[in-house]
Amino acid sequence: MPVLVPLFDIYLGSCKLRAFKQIKVKLSRLLPCDSAEINLPFLADTDLGKLKKNGVVSGGQVEIALGWDGVDPEIVFSGVITKVSPEQPLKITCADHGQALKETYLDKKTFSQKKEGPLGAEESWYSEIAHYVISKAGLTPVIPNTHDESEGDIKRKSFSVDAQTPAQVLEKLRESGWDFFVIPGTKKCYFGPPWPYARGILKQDKLFRYAFEALKNQGHIIAAPIIEPKSLTFTPADKVGKVIVHLTDADFVKPAVTAEFGDGKPVKEYSFTDSEISENKARIRARNLFLKLNSTTVKGEIKVFGNQFIKHSEQIIVRDPKHQERGGADMRLWLDEVTHLISPTEGFRTFLKLCLAKQ
Repeated sequence: MPVLVPLFDIYLGSCKLRAFKQIKVKLSRLLPCDSAEINLPFLADTDLGKLKKNGVVSGGQVEIALGWDGVDPEIVFSGVITKVSPEQPLKITCADHGQALKETYLDKKTFSQKKEGPLGAEESWYSEIAHYVISKAGLTPVIPNTHDESEGDIKRKSFSVDAQTPAQVLEKLRESGWDFFVIPGTKKCYFGPPWPYARGILKQDKLFRYAFEALKNQGHIIAAPIIEPKSLTFTPADKVGKVIVHLTDADFVKPAVTAEFGDGKPVKEYSFTDSEISENKARIRARNLFLKLNSTTVKGEIKVFGNQFIKHSEQIIVRDPKHQERGGADMRLWLDEVTHLISPTEGFRTFLKLCLAKQ
């Protein structure tokens, strides 16, 4: 049986790294920035001086590519150095290019100001606001041009930013139910409906399949057993027939609104308070709750041999025909987080944190 040899190309500033103790890359749809942590062995004073001279300081560029012998390393992380420990052995902390979303401050701007013409005030879409603030951070926006409230895009008659960062604005816009994240290995920032790979908004090159007996990455040479699949816990769906949502205005200015999704039984009702209420927003919440309640949920993570091609927000298949409660032969899951870990002692491992399965 051939031995799989991990490969890596790691650049810090203008230096190509040739030795390290451990590298950890965390990719997450739940955080504004992906992160990386690079731990180096003890270095000679001359080597320390070379690192600093060649840009291994806070603000320096970093790029990490991982792979296996026989496949060119794939870029899994690119960004900037945010911290270098003052003492040896050096620990270098990095953030992806989403760091610019947290460090850029926006000038005062009000969207949807009153314009001349018969229509008077013109509304702005959240997708348009996101495009503006992402561009101000120097990133390329990747936003589906939906202008469709049924897909989660929201219109506002007035929306102001002043001395805020793009990350703070995008976090506010996330109330639409949309996600924002920097696409791993790029300077492109996605803002749009969650699970963009499954929706076809972003391209997923492979639909990864994971059997509990074996892992095979379709089309690539990597084939290795899952190391720890037993940490997953599955909860069956509630099978709710209808969800009713009541939205109350936080300022008690507008009358409460109610919306529902589904037409069966049993019925579940929920009440929420929101600063901006509308019947459409209530309908979207009802739909999302309906889908969540009627989906099998899974918590935990799978530890597999390193797979440099997998990103968060992608869809995978867990196949476990011996246990029907785990979804049987074809259970589709989504990835909240992907963590790559590589070291001379442990080799290259990937950890997959799973979330909802859509029925």
